[in-house]
Amino acid sequence: MNLRTVFNRAGTRVARDVRDWETRWAMEILTRPFPPLPATQLRRNDRDGGERVFSTVLGEEHVTWRIPAGYRIELHGHAFVLISRRSRRLAEVLVEADAPVRLQGLELEALQPPKPGEIRLSGPAGTAGTVVVGEARRVVDRGVEAGGDGWRTWNGQRRLTYHLEEPLTEKGKSTLCVAFSAIGAPYDFTYNYKSSLAEVDAYRLYILDNFGSQGSYYYADHRDTGIFEAVQSFLQEISSTLGILPAGMVFLGSSKGGTAALAHGLRLGAGRILAGAPQSFPGTYLNGAAPDILKFIAGDSTTESVNWLDQMIPNAVGSTQGNPSITVLVGENDSHKHVHVEPLMKMAADAGLSIQTLVIKDLSHQDIGAAFGPYLEAVLQPGITSTEGSLPYRLARKDGADSMVQFKLWLPPGEVAAVEVRTAHSQVFTAGYSEETYFLFEAPANEAVQATVRRRVGDAEAGSFTTGWLQPQR
Repeated sequence: MNLRTVFNRAGTRVARDVRDWETRWAMEILTRPFPPLPATQLRRNDRDGGERVFSTVLGEEHVTWRIPAGYRIELHGHAFVLISRRSRRLAEVLVEADAPVRLQGLELEALQPPKPGEIRLSGPAGTAGTVVVGEARRVVDRGVEAGGDGWRTWNGQRRLTYHLEEPLTEKGKSTLCVAFSAIGAPYDFTYNYKSSLAEVDAYRLYILDNFGSQGSYYYADHRDTGIFEAVQSFLQEISSTLGILPAGMVFLGSSKGGTAALAHGLRLGAGRILAGAPQSFPGTYLNGAAPDILKFIAGDSTTESVNWLDQMIPNAVGSTQGNPSITVLVGENDSHKHVHVEPLMKMAADAGLSIQTLVIKDLSHQDIGAAFGPYLEAVLQPGITSTEGSLPYRLARKDGADSMVQFKLWLPPGEVAAVEVRTAHSQVFTAGYSEETYFLFEAPANEAVQATVRRRVGDAEAGSFTTGWLQPQR
């Protein structure tokens, strides 16, 4: 064994010892608000490492964690992560309760000079809660701590975490796109459709639904609708700050995100709502698909709680502000089409609202994002204008072959389409009316290309649209 190997092994051992010490120290900090645990309450397994589980009843006193100076906190609605001076995620706290509770942070950011901070858990007196303290393994790192990667926080009735992207040009400053997220894995709080909106010339706002373990539908915590009201207040404040009227706002999302886009867009009077396979009856849906989320939002999973949450969209339809343009995209093979979308159409018609429905052939609920993302690109990139006749599509150069172009189209059932592709100077590809949805063809590698699609049902024209330009590879 040479001297370099000896030093490398020693350095690795020292680094591991430091990490182990930091983790033990972090666990000590985060368990201080609670009495010592008997051995039976210490939970260990290979997947989660060591976890300590505490039961608590909230009273007039808060449960308070004091955070040493210079350390950072990634704070969510019902969880937080302690982060070291070297940006290492040390340990986390997860909270569950039988009533609406809040985690609040005081002086969370590492200030100059550094100051200590506090995290407080509060809720109605008598609230029974469970607090899990463990190594930082469950809360997925999405870079949201202390303003990382452009994330910011808004403090109101509830604390919201959001990311705002600037328009591409001055013209885009008249429009605000608001994206709501679908259900993710437990403690994986993130956004959807960021890449689909990357070339949209508008403000693009992403709000995390980081309440509970898998979100709240941007709506409630144990029937406390303070989350919904906080999102409404935040949207009113940010649109006012940006100088954008409700008519210039586009609300969008799929599944849970589509439900939230409808609820918030109808209440706020957004000019446009784009929803992919939303749940018009989220209580019924969650009772079968995700009962833990239902219990967090409505308090339990009784029939009465299911019915209470099922009123979320009917109440929004009944209190609609303005006359929004609404499009719902859903798959032909998605049970949401019959269970949720068709009743939504009837609700809307009874309320005097008009909803355009776009049904896509051979699309299930699991694959809704595969079509909804391209649909957003198709209808928003041209400039947030009326794009009747547009379908989801992908126009891209084939990897490793810049002179080969791929065109993927999502068609409604019973439709055929004709495709024509051209450069600024000449036509490079045509395909007559057929049910074909994927095309691969040769095109100049150094020129932009654009496609025009014409749709037909039987002998009747069903609309047409032209894609944006696909630029040459740089």
